[in-house]
Amino acid sequence: DSLTRNRLVEEAQDCKPLLRRLLRGRTVERWRPVWDETWIIAIPSSSNQSWPWSECGDEQEAEAAFRDIYPSLHKHLKGFEARLRSRQHKGRFWWELRSCDYYDAIEKPKIVVQRILYHSVYSLDLESHWVNDATILLPTRNLYALAILNSRVIWWYLFRMWPHMKDEAVRVQKQELMSLPVPEASADLRSKIEALAQQAYEIAGEDNLAQLFDIEVQMQHRVIEAFELTNAEVSLIERTLPPRDPLVVLEKRLRKSQHPSTGVELCLSS
Repeated sequence: DSLTRNRLVEEAQDCKPLLRRLLRGRTVERWRPVWDETWIIAIPSSSNQSWPWSECGDEQEAEAAFRDIYPSLHKHLKGFEARLRSRQHKGRFWWELRSCDYYDAIEKPKIVVQRILYHSVYSLDLESHWVNDATILLPTRNLYALAILNSRVIWWYLFRMWPHMKDEAVRVQKQELMSLPVPEASADLRSKIEALAQQAYEIAGEDNLAQLFDIEVQMQHRVIEAFELTNAEVSLIERTLPPRDPLVVLEKRLRKSQHPSTGVELCLSS
């Protein structure tokens, strides 16, 4: 947490660049993540990054170098040594993270999604958060792709394509996610969808559900246009909505926040 992070930095300023904000699965929310002040000590494996201890002849020598350079981190991690050593996936040394080929992508803008989805939740991270293994990242900041992923059409499609788990949760398949059919759209239509996604990103997490709902309804119309769906196809989707359809979920949140007698009509047919 932030208290521990601040204490470690006060003890040794040099460790500050290695303390990174962490997104866990439950903090990945629709459109924009909500960071809960969880931090990670980010020391990638020597297999991926060069450290002062990388060329040490043995672990004892390497640990001595780590202790000398980052004393506060060494002291803190030493208390968890047994657990760190017993990890199935770890770096060359017990204080390092496992070897991984996407560390560079973590630092860049990305779309993040939970591995287990109860409803459509794709989030754009522009703040270089690190992520844990409960998430999958897509190395892009493309607002058009974000809108397509968060659309009713894609949730309807993926709910039928991906394996189901308890309570009708969906297990995300990264390779299939990377190869999803993203519709071509005219420059004008694409620009309109991107503008709506930008608006959704900016107000997500704020107490403005009515505006967000209006934006999302407009966006769904535009996405339907991008997919060139017929009225019959739209009607089929609406008749066979999977559990926790994104607009239904948002509509329920909106109704709950309003007077119980207030309702919002939902219709995407043209």
